[in-house]
Amino acid sequence: MRFHIKSLIHIPGKEMYASDMLSRMIPEDGNVMQNELESEINDYVCSIIDTIPISGIKVQQLIGAQR
Repeated sequence: MRFHIKSLIHIPGKEMYASDMLSRMIPEDGNVMQNELESEINDYVCSIIDTIPISGIKVQQLIGAQR
């Protein structure tokens, strides 16, 4: 996709109030959200490992290499 940009203006992050606020906003229950996200990621990884078409020994080698 081509773009036809005529001019660019740099705006420092400290002057972009909405995006700066959103990037810094931490939910009050941040730990709960982190735990939920970590749980979802672990479930996803486990489902991939369960369906991968290689032997259990090779899976263990791959898991060990990732640590």
